[in-house]
Amino acid sequence: MSGYGTQNCESLRSDLDSVLAEHFGRIAVHALRLDTSLDTVKVECFGGLPLRYRAPMAHVPQAEPFRWVGVEEHAYKETDGTFKDVTRRVLCRDDHQGTETRYFEVGAGGHTTLEKHEHTHVVIPIRGSGRALIGDRVATLTAHDVVFVPPWAWHQFQAADDEPLGFLCTVSIERDRPTLPSIEELAQLRAIENIGHFIKARA
Repeated sequence: MSGYGTQNCESLRSDLDSVLAEHFGRIAVHALRLDTSLDTVKVECFGGLPLRYRAPMAHVPQAEPFRWVGVEEHAYKETDGTFKDVTRRVLCRDDHQGTETRYFEVGAGGHTTLEKHEHTHVVIPIRGSGRALIGDRVATLTAHDVVFVPPWAWHQFQAADDEPLGFLCTVSIERDRPTLPSIEELAQLRAIENIGHFIKARA
């Protein structure tokens, strides 16, 4: 909540009242303490129930190209042999709207996992180039394209051989776990002429 001062306290109190009422019913907020060094607001309500409303940072500057101040690099997922050279950064999480925006970076020649799931993805490449499997087609990706991954569509992102592919990806915070292809499904995908040569997956 960096940027909030005491002069904005009443406005913030009103905003929080609305959020808390939506999620917990109409309750009176009697104490509000702002900590401007954090991206959270600590609230105490009648009944002694401590609540924590996590608000997204209003501005997250870059420390260097494609690296953001205070944003840690994480592993893409547990190493399982289904991907190559991929990292993940969570740029913004909004608990009120229920969305999360991440930045994924796929190293040159690398690829994400071939998978599908019920939740959707909105993906916008912002670095480098590559290609992506989206359902039954392979698309060439360049910076600022927009990719929508529908529910239960097989998808995989691959970087070009000579440069990394970096992309923003917005999803719901509450989402199902990805599903990997079975041996039978992988064989069916590899039999499709326009995508069989593209996909990278364990046999």
